[in-house]
Amino acid sequence: MTNVRLELTITDQTRSGQPIKKAITLLLAQNGNGRVRSTGVVYTPPTQQNPGGASYAVTLNADAAIGRIQGDNIRTHITVEYAPAAPEGASDSRRGSPLNQTVEVVLASGKPTLIVEAADPITDRRVTLQATATIVR
Repeated sequence: MTNVRLELTITDQTRSGQPIKKAITLLLAQNGNGRVRSTGVVYTPPTQQNPGGASYAVTLNADAAIGRIQGDNIRTHITVEYAPAAPEGASDSRRGSPLNQTVEVVLASGKPTLIVEAADPITDRRVTLQATATIVR
């Protein structure tokens, strides 16, 4: 029996800002699966247009499954849902689109691999998802 440490790194960046990184790590058995759920609520201060302020949900969820391991190659199924908060000082409308991605990919043990690169359909924002699966012996 073999375990695999799966590290997922989301990088969220606009041209003008510093990248925001979010990381999730799971330890999974071969032919096993796992999931992480992380949600919160962001409150925005009152404005002239919205005197009561506003709130919205932020989400970082991941599901993963480890399939066949052959040598140093690991068949992996990954689903990530990421709905970020707006950057500091920005309005809720600058949040950008959420990322909701499912991939099935073969990863080489210990090698970081860019598996998703998505452009926001409205802004200059770019979101990437990198995965590193490492066989733990």
